[in-house]
This record gives sequence, C-alpha cells and structure tokens, in this order.
Amino acid sequence: MELQDFKTKFLRSWVQFVLLNEEGDLLETCNTLFRFPDLPGNLYDQIPFLESISDLLSDLKTGEEISFPCINVDFSGFQGYCDYVFHKINDAGQSRVLWIIMNFSDHYTNLIDLQQQRNESVIQKELLEIEKRNAMLAGELLRFKNEELKRVQKLKTEFFSKVSHEIRTPINGILGIAKLLLGQDDPRMVREYAQIIFETSKHLTSIVNDVLDLSKIEADKIKFEKVRFDIRAVVDAVISAFVYLGKEKGIEVVGHIDKNVPGFLTGDQVRLSQILYNLLSNSFKFTSHGRVSLKVSVHARHDKGPEIKFTVKDTGIGISAKNLDRIFEPYEQAGANIEENHGGTGLGLYIVKQLIEQQNGSMQVSSKPGTGTTFTFILPFDIAGDSPLVSDRLQRAVTKKLKILVGEDNPLNQRILAEFIEKWGFEAEIVENGREIIKKLRQPGFDLMILDYKMPEMDGLRTLQYMRSNFGSEINAMPVILFTGEHHESVLSQFGHLGVKAVLKKPIDPNALLEEIERLCCETDAGEHFNLTYAIEMTSGNRKLISDMIDIFIDTMPGELKKMRDLAVHMDYTGLSKTLHKVKPNFHYMGIGKAESVFDLLEKELTTTHTNEHIVAGIDTLQVMVEGAIKMLKVEKMNWVG
Repeated sequence: MELQDFKTKFLRSWVQFVLLNEEGDLLETCNTLFRFPDLPGNLYDQIPFLESISDLLSDLKTGEEISFPCINVDFSGFQGYCDYVFHKINDAGQSRVLWIIMNFSDHYTNLIDLQQQRNESVIQKELLEIEKRNAMLAGELLRFKNEELKRVQKLKTEFFSKVSHEIRTPINGILGIAKLLLGQDDPRMVREYAQIIFETSKHLTSIVNDVLDLSKIEADKIKFEKVRFDIRAVVDAVISAFVYLGKEKGIEVVGHIDKNVPGFLTGDQVRLSQILYNLLSNSFKFTSHGRVSLKVSVHARHDKGPEIKFTVKDTGIGISAKNLDRIFEPYEQAGANIEENHGGTGLGLYIVKQLIEQQNGSMQVSSKPGTGTTFTFILPFDIAGDSPLVSDRLQRAVTKKLKILVGEDNPLNQRILAEFIEKWGFEAEIVENGREIIKKLRQPGFDLMILDYKMPEMDGLRTLQYMRSNFGSEINAMPVILFTGEHHESVLSQFGHLGVKAVLKKPIDPNALLEEIERLCCETDAGEHFNLTYAIEMTSGNRKLISDMIDIFIDTMPGELKKMRDLAVHMDYTGLSKTLHKVKPNFHYMGIGKAESVFDLLEKELTTTHTNEHIVAGIDTLQVMVEGAIKMLKVEKMNWVG
C-alpha cells in the first residue's frame, strides 16, 4: 500500500469534512465519522454548539480559521471527543465555511482517565489531611467542652452558693425581727421593726426576681409590653424609693427630666422601672457619701417616637478599666472583694443590659476608681401624646363607690388589699378560696372581682369556669382582675376567654391595682357607655366618617338586638350566631368595652351549653348597654358634625 493510500485511509477513519454556506445550510460532507440529515439542511437549528458560535462564524473573514479542541460529541450514533476547526473559504466566488471534524476520542479519553486518577489521588490525600484535621479538632472540641462544662458547673455552684447565702440572710433577718416584734408593745418600736421587715422583704423579692428574670432571659422568654405611661410618674416613683435610703446614708438623691421629654410615652413601664431601680440600687450599694443622680433627656427624635437617654451617676468607689467589661457578665462582679464587702449575686447589671438590648436599646458605662461611675442607656419609645395627670384620674376614681369581691388565701395579702381598698373609699369583701367566692356571688351588688390565680380548694381558673356556666349575664358582665406570680401574658391568654380584663403580678402593687380599677369601673359618665378612641384612630380623626358611624349604630343596633332576641326565643341558634358575629364589631367601633364579656358568654352558650335563659339574659344586657350608649352618642354626635 502506497503512502497516498495510507493518507486516504487515515483521513477516512479520523477526519470528516463538512461544507456550509453563510446561513448554516449543509452543502456537502464526506460522512466518514457520522451521517448528517439528508441534504439540504440547516445545521444551526440541529446542533446547539453551532448555534452558539454562529455569530463568530459570520464574523470570520476569508482565509481565517477558528478552532475548538476536545468537544464532547454525541450525534447520529457517534460518541467521543473531537477537535473542531472552521475555515472561511472562497468556493467559486461564494463564501463558505469548511468545518473539519477530527476524531481524537482515544487520546482525550486516556488524558481524562489520567487526570481523573490524578484528581482522585489528590482528593484522597486531601481527605486524609481533612480527617487528620477533623480528628484534631474533635479532640480540641472535646477538651473545650470538658473545660466549659467544668467552668459552667463551677459558676452554677458558686451562683447557687451566692443565691442561697443572699436568700438566707434576709430570711433570717425577717425571722429575727418578727420574733422581736411579737414581744414589743412600744408603738414606735413596732413601726421601726415593721419598716425593717418591709425593706428586707423588698430586698428578698428583688433577689428572687433576679433569678426568675435570668431564667427567662436564658430561655428567650422575656416579653415586653407596649402601654401608655407617664414618664415623670415613673421617675418620681423611683427617686422617691431612694430618698429615705439617701437620708440614712447621708447621700443626696437628685432626679431631673428635661423639659423637652414628652409627658407620656408608649413602652414597657414595668421593665423601665426595673432597670432604673437596679441601676440606682447598684449606685447606692457602692456609694458611701456624695450623691446619686438620675437624668432623663431626649437623645433623638423619629417619626414613630423619641429615643430617651437615661443617665445614672454616682460618687462611689468606681470601677477599674480592666473590670468594666466583667460587670455585665452573669455571676460576675467588679473585683474579688466586692461580694465579700457588698454582697449580691452578680446578676443585676447583666439583667439590666439584657433588658435594654432586647428592647433595641444600648448601654454604656464609664468609671474611674475613687471618683464614681456613670451608667448611660438609650431606649426607643412610641409617642403617646398628652393625657390628664395620673393623680387627677385617681382622684376621679375614688369619687365612685365600689363593692369589690376579693379571693385571696394569703393573710398578709388579704390585709394589704383590705387596707388599700378601704383607703381608696371602696368596700371590700374578702374570702380565701373559690368556693367562698361562689357563695358570695349569690349576693347582689358587687361591681368588681379580684382573684388570686392559686387558691386552695378551688383555684381562680375553676372558679371562673363555674361562674360562666352557672350564673347569669349580670354576674358574668362583672370585670375580673387576676393576681399571679407567674408570667402574666401566658396567664392572660389562658384566662382571656373567661372574661379576665387585667392580670397583675405579685407582689401586689397598689398603684397598678388602682389604675386597673379606675380603667375598668371608674370612667366618666360618657366613658361608661362608649369610647371613640378606636374609631378616631381607625379613621385618623375623620369627622364626617365618625359622625356617619355614630348614625349607623344609632339607626341599626336596636333593630339588630330585637332580631337577636326573637331568634333566641325561637331557639334558632344558627341564625343567632350569624347575627351575633355581624353586630359584635359595631360595639368595638363604639368602644362599648363592657359588652365584651357578654359577647364571650353568648358565644360560649351558642357553641356548648345552649342554656336559653342565659342567652336571652345576655341579649337583654346588651339592650340596656345600647340604650345607654345611644343616649350619650346622640349628644356626642354634635361634636363630630361640620
């Protein structure tokens, strides 16, 4: 076989020539590697690779070429790796594209296998290195976990030791003073001993609260409320609490609020008071002379409300720079001798910092040993507008005589509640369990009920459940305030369907209790029938719309209630349920708050017991409320005309 024959054989086995025109139509091919579709045919539409380079081929000039090595080909029964070369040629005066396909499948397959073997070797080596590093890291992690467990265990042991010591000390003091008090006849000494017991009990309560707050923070269960409050009243209460202590220690107590601070804000008043009490208490603990001051100012103003800056400054022993960061760690204090000399669990400042930061606030501290410490924190609040002074509202509250039924088993709490309720000019009837509550409810005339969540024989939950099932609408329309030592939001969600209107924390805060009594029972005459606050907010104060809403309520509600009563008499509970859900929002728009408990009762009756006399009585109660509201709304409407 001659050389030309070998060349021809090689070309037929390894090379294929394809001739295309400018549009990609197939003109001619030798079909040595694979067959193309019958001529003619546009290969750009059939081969994605050619379509992707069509612009490059059209830009190619006569005599130029472009090549693409190692193309994976799977076409017309052929599978392998080829090199593509494209030449732009002149064929009888026509511009053509000569596509040369060279089959190098064996060559590229061997290269790929070699590369894969090399990659696998490299990967295996890297895997071995990773396994070694993982083993090393696992050992380090195990050592770290062991050390951390030892550290945590040590901290817990030290913490429980501190807490038990801190709790035992005031308890022993209370027991000792109480023993002295039992044998004391001198009124002056009795008062002095009682004051000591009171202050020591407050200290004990603060320790318990710190431990409970710590558990909530670590479980991420701290909840913050948004209520309207008087910032000046909060600051005055905090400062007043330390005035007596300041006089005893010879320390000046100063409080100042800038004039541009809004009178009323919306936020968590209880948590703010807790933060301020903790910071001032901390300052008093480490200050033996000079002054402790609290300053309140506006840090920044935003559309939603201001950021308020609080500065607590003292002239105490101060903190060294190396210990500044430690004071915000749990169980830590600013130096080894602090606990010995001043006591404490080391939780107060940690809790304060967490409460501030979880309300999107920030906190800073600056101090020098021997010159004092300054704590500064900034909290965002919503603006709440102006409101009558708290003292003015409370003055209105005591002008109305109320008969209050109290369920409380603790003798000390019974005494406290009785003293304050009578001091406010109300009448208190106090019993110690739910069974006694049920007996008393058979006597008419109670305006409000105060229940302890945990009572013997029959607790608050069972008492309310029994009431809702066995008493009529007059009793069930009575507001209920619940006292609990547990988290008040979870309790409110549990008791809300039973008509509980407020949940207050123990120990009893007389001011908070009086605020709730005033809110629930001692509004002005118009407020007893309606409250347009929600309607005003919803309509942005649109006078015409509010006037129309009042007209609709006056015109339609008597007829709707008559329809409800007719449906109840005929025991058409399906129709009554539909009508009930239709009219209920109208009471909400007009702010007839006392109707909520009646609606709750009716909805319960319609879904469970179907006691017809309770249903009719509930509708009659709504009728009385509507008649009173309409009388007052006709007068109120004149304020929204024009």
